[in-house]
Amino acid sequence: MKYDAGSEQSLELLLQRYWMELQILDISKLRIEPSILRQVLGSLPALYDITFSDLSWLDDTIFRPAARLPEFPSLRALTSKTSPTSPPGA
Repeated sequence: MKYDAGSEQSLELLLQRYWMELQILDISKLRIEPSILRQVLGSLPALYDITFSDLSWLDDTIFRPAARLPEFPSLRALTSKTSPTSPPGA
């Protein structure tokens, strides 16, 4: 399942226990609180592959344990991509 810019609310709906059997998730250009992302990922027990694309706010804190948040899930694959930026003035 892919969630692209503008689909933040749809991703949050996963907290309502929809699509519990999602195994592969592609998240691109979303603006979402890291804590909500962790909650969503923690609600997907079958998840084994995540691709993050163009999430400038995402850093290694997403993996750190935090009170009242589920652990970052165990995965087979985790991919992080960034698009090349345009040169200034382009």
